[in-house]
Amino acid sequence: MQYKGVLWDVDGTLVDSERAVVESLADALAEMGYPEPSPELCELAMRGTSMDVLRAIGHPDPQAGLACWNRHWLSDAHRSARFPGAAEAVGALHALGVRQGLVTSRTVLECEGDAALAPVMPHIDARVCVEDTRRHKPDPEPILLCLKRLNLRPEEALYVGDSPTDAKAAHAAGVDFALAQWGVRPGETVRAEHYPIHPEDLTGIVQGGDTRWLRWARELQFIAQAGLAYSRDPFDIERFQRVREISAEILAAGADMEPARVRELFCSGSGYQTPKLDTRAAIFEGDRILLVRERDGRWALPGGWVDVGLSIAENAVKEVREEAGLEVEAVKLIALQEHNRHNRPARAEGICTAIVLCRRLGGEFQPNIETTGSAYFAIDELPELAEDKTTAAQIRLCFAARSDSWQPPVD
Repeated sequence: MQYKGVLWDVDGTLVDSERAVVESLADALAEMGYPEPSPELCELAMRGTSMDVLRAIGHPDPQAGLACWNRHWLSDAHRSARFPGAAEAVGALHALGVRQGLVTSRTVLECEGDAALAPVMPHIDARVCVEDTRRHKPDPEPILLCLKRLNLRPEEALYVGDSPTDAKAAHAAGVDFALAQWGVRPGETVRAEHYPIHPEDLTGIVQGGDTRWLRWARELQFIAQAGLAYSRDPFDIERFQRVREISAEILAAGADMEPARVRELFCSGSGYQTPKLDTRAAIFEGDRILLVRERDGRWALPGGWVDVGLSIAENAVKEVREEAGLEVEAVKLIALQEHNRHNRPARAEGICTAIVLCRRLGGEFQPNIETTGSAYFAIDELPELAEDKTTAAQIRLCFAARSDSWQPPVD
């Protein structure tokens, strides 16, 4: 087993609490005679501690302010929601004998009063809340204390979180970090050792279901192809050819594919190896986004490989015309992403995906050889997605990118 223990962040990882936190804060501030919380204060409420927020507004009695906020937080008017699959993932890890802990900036009362956490808590072996340490994330102290309570060394544990703060705390503690793609806020780029798309992915990661063999095969293939492109010595060329063969053998063994097929797909390139470029287009109709239905019945943003001679914007427009039958114009870049950080399954070749916001000009869906239909969907009514092409997190990114102040994240 790759990890003996898993430490969980709470907000944005196990539970979706942003609306409940912000709305309960607004109600508490109104009761205390303060104005509506600013975007900066809301951000602090999500990333810092409750006391950080009360100090930021200059409350003369932070403890009294905290009591007021907690009263609103624990009322039926404000309820966080557990992320789908989160409780099941915690239960599955418990069944495997994995020790689990919570490391959170919440207070004990905020944890114990949240009904969304109730199904998770029976499988949690240790808990570190804001009262337990003098320093808080991104300082490593909370994670180190949880490791001590679980009797684990840093290299034996994985911390699962959704923010740069979580990642910094994990790495400062010497713990591997898994970025919860289901809860990460749009626009954030975070360095992690693992990029699970669903909570259920954690079981495979913890058991050693990582893809290090794929990373090794890709790097060997890159070295070999570059060597073959630039070497002139016949002995060096022979060595690089053997390195390429080894990379194909690693991939064939790891992916359970025929070696001949792997060599055809993986070892046929020449010249300096660079990632392939893919475009995906986001088109909105009110508060709904356009998806196209693939031949296998799953849905995705319209898009595909960038053709030679076309720019990213031109290719996005072409793919929408071919797959959705619409005429559009490219408006702005939403994000530039590395495939294996955001989509699954992992791919042997490097892929860079450019997601582009487009504006509809006209047209309607036409039958074609790639897609069988198109429709607009609300963010909370998404169909089954073709996650090798489009994930729910990427769609949330598209919704957020409609803001005039959007800054495209680049991996």
